[in-house]
Amino acid sequence: MATGPLMYYRVGIARELTRLFSSPNIDSMYEGLAISGHIAAYHKAIVTEFLSMNSKPYFIDPYTYAFQFANRFMRLPSEDETPNGEDPGVRQSIAKLAECYGKPLSVCVSERRQILLTDFGKIGFWDESVIREFVVNVIKFQKSYASYQQASLDDLLQWAEISATQRKGNPPAYILPPYFLCDGFDDWYDLSLKMAKIATEVETSRPVFPVIALEESVIMNEDGRRRIVKDYRGFKGCFLWVNGLNESEKGTNVLTAYGHLVKSLVAAGLRVFSLYGGMFSAYMSKVGMAGFVSGVCYNDYKVAQARSGGGKIRYYSAELSAKLSIPEAQTFYTEYPRRICNCQYCRNVRGMKGKFGTKQFARSFFLLLMKADDGPDLIVRGHFILKRSQEMAYVAESSVETIINDCNTIVQKYAKAADIGHLSNWATALRELTNKANSK
Repeated sequence: MATGPLMYYRVGIARELTRLFSSPNIDSMYEGLAISGHIAAYHKAIVTEFLSMNSKPYFIDPYTYAFQFANRFMRLPSEDETPNGEDPGVRQSIAKLAECYGKPLSVCVSERRQILLTDFGKIGFWDESVIREFVVNVIKFQKSYASYQQASLDDLLQWAEISATQRKGNPPAYILPPYFLCDGFDDWYDLSLKMAKIATEVETSRPVFPVIALEESVIMNEDGRRRIVKDYRGFKGCFLWVNGLNESEKGTNVLTAYGHLVKSLVAAGLRVFSLYGGMFSAYMSKVGMAGFVSGVCYNDYKVAQARSGGGKIRYYSAELSAKLSIPEAQTFYTEYPRRICNCQYCRNVRGMKGKFGTKQFARSFFLLLMKADDGPDLIVRGHFILKRSQEMAYVAESSVETIINDCNTIVQKYAKAADIGHLSNWATALRELTNKANSK
């Protein structure tokens, strides 16, 4: 059986563990989980219990870049409520993460400011002891979820009720060193690379995969890509994050530049994952990408400077490789009612008018979806996981030529009914990336 891209789901809210990923029905539909550091820190007991009873691969995203941007960890005025008398200026999950990592992040939080290069010593003359201690603390935090012996008292009380067989521990699949977003080959880049190298010295039992976090401009020229490959050659693998790279909106020039970087890193011997990705990342498995990370129908790209928070309910259209708003989905599927989904999750929507496959049925489906007893959130996310697993099987079994032709066919069929220019861009980029004459 063909092997496709490895799909890791990002846990952005703790209730996804208890309400979604705890279901045995979806275990076979994804490779593993990526847990954001602030979620792991703030919901230690929930995460510890879940991982103790789940054998799926996982890793913890250190989330250290967030401390570069004050709006990622400071509360908005409307959020300045003080439950349990906590500091109204800092988000509780970020404060907890800083407490776990210690200096210099804990100092930044106490002073209510973003991290500075000078927190790690004089620029160009790094304080080795500060950096090494920071790296050690970040790694220790990630490995603390592998063994109940390192958990807190509350966690131990929960562990006590779990059978000894289940309490063997589940170490992270990868260790991610602390990292910061880089705008060129600047001091943040040098610091992130230095921390990654220290991590390989400190951690010898688990594979160390650094995060290469870059602004888009850094990857757009061949010299920049060569520098990145030269600097990270020798690591077993890496996670790539290009700030704001929305695969559904970026043009072919950006997508092909990104793809050339992936190809070059793979050629240098690295196992490459996209830290935020969607179906184009899945298609890039045809040029060597090992896998990618995405939220469940959200968070397939990340803008570092943007305020994090919940979004509107989206319904995934596998036909269009697009997340649609409910009005957009209603419009499209009313026009093409035979394409409406009849999966095990969508069947939980009850009371539709008309027969399945009719416009009346499709129109009423989306109205009733928002009133479903199980809640629209669980239905659309379950639907997404199922459809995405089918897409991963399709990618594994299809040649790149088949994928390109299918993208172009869908554009021709549905272009008048939906905005699907991204499929044309993906097809063009894949053609460029798989053309040996254009390999860079």
